[in-house]
Amino acid sequence: MDHNSHHSMPSKLPPQLYITIPEFTLESGETLINAVVAFTFHGLLNARGDNAVVPFPFHVPGPADILDRTDTSAHKYVLDILGVKSVQCVIGPSMGGMVALEWSFFGTGYVRALVLIATAARQCGWQIAWNENQRNTILCDAKFRSGWYGDDPPLAGLAAARMAALMTYRSQYSFKQRFGRRTNAAPVIQAATRLITDDVQLVDGSTSPVDSDSESYIEAKNGQQDPAKGIFSAQSYLRYHGDKFNARFDANCYIHILDKMDTHDITRGRYASDVPEDEALERALGRIRQPTLVVGIPSDGLYPIQEQQTLYEAMPNAVLGIIESLEGHDAFLIETAQLNDLVRTFFDRRTVLELEDKAQACLDIKRDAIIFWAGSF
Repeated sequence: MDHNSHHSMPSKLPPQLYITIPEFTLESGETLINAVVAFTFHGLLNARGDNAVVPFPFHVPGPADILDRTDTSAHKYVLDILGVKSVQCVIGPSMGGMVALEWSFFGTGYVRALVLIATAARQCGWQIAWNENQRNTILCDAKFRSGWYGDDPPLAGLAAARMAALMTYRSQYSFKQRFGRRTNAAPVIQAATRLITDDVQLVDGSTSPVDSDSESYIEAKNGQQDPAKGIFSAQSYLRYHGDKFNARFDANCYIHILDKMDTHDITRGRYASDVPEDEALERALGRIRQPTLVVGIPSDGLYPIQEQQTLYEAMPNAVLGIIESLEGHDAFLIETAQLNDLVRTFFDRRTVLELEDKAQACLDIKRDAIIFWAGSF
C-alpha cells in the first residue's frame, strides 16, 4: 500500500481557520517545522484584548507526541497572533479540563479564571485501562495496517472502540432507564444479522468463517429470523453511534487522543523524582491561584466525584459545584441548564454565598470554602 496515498478525512472537517507556526518545540524537545494549528473564534475582541474566553472540547485532537502541556503553548501562540493579551476564563470538560489545568500555569496575569468540568489532575489506572481497551480494539482491526490505511480505514475497530467509550460516558441507571430490555424492529434485525453471515477477517489478513451449524447462522442465511426476537435497543444504540463516529473521526487521531489523555499529569516534570506522588500533586495544585469552578457529577464512573474533590481541596481559590444527575460522565452534556446555572453563579459571588449552606448539607466536604449545588434550588 502507498503510504502517501490520499486520505479523505480532511474533506470531512468543518470550516476552520489555520495558522502555521514556523518552528514549534514539543515538550519532548523535538521541533516541528511549519506546524499547522486549526481554530475557530466567535465574537469580537475588545480594544484591551482581555475579554477572550477559551473553551476546550472534551476531546482535543493532535499528534500523540503533542501532550496537553504542549497544546497550551500552541494555543497561546495563536492567541498572541490574534492580539489576545489575557484570557477571561478557560473552560474545559473531561479532556478539555486537563488542558485547562495546564493553562493555569501561565499565571493569574494571563489566565484570570478556570472552569474544570468532570476532569482530574492526572490520569489514573482506571481511565488508562479503559483507554487501552479502546486502543487495542482499533489495533486488532486487520485494516489498521500499522496506521497506514489511507482511504480504507479500520471502520469496525473504531466503531467498537467508540462503543466501549460510550459505556464509560453513561451510568448503569442511564442504560437501564433508557433501554431496559426493549428490542427493535425487523429492519434493524436484518442489518444486525449481516454481522454473523460474513466471514470474520483476522488480524493477519486471513478469514475465519462463522459457525455454519449454529442456529443463528442458519436462520440469518435463510432469512428466517423471527421479528419478535429483535435485537436489544441498547445494542442498536451502541452500533448506531459506532457507525456515526466513523463518519466524522479518524482512527489514528483517536489513538493519539487516548495516548495524550494517558500522559496527563500536572506534576510531570515539575518536581524531582524523589518527591512522593501525592505531595507533588498537592504542591502543583496549590500553585494554581486563579478563581476556579470545579464541577463534579456524583454518578460519574469515569472521572468519579473524588477526582474533583481532590482538585477543589488542593486549589486555594476553588469552589465546587455539583451537577445533580444519574446519567454518568456525560451529564455535563445533558444537564446543560444546571451547568449554565453553575457557571453563572460562579461569576456572581453574592449568589454563591447564599448557596453555601445548602451545598454543605449535600456533600460532606471542608467547611471553610464556598460550595454550591445546582439543579434543585
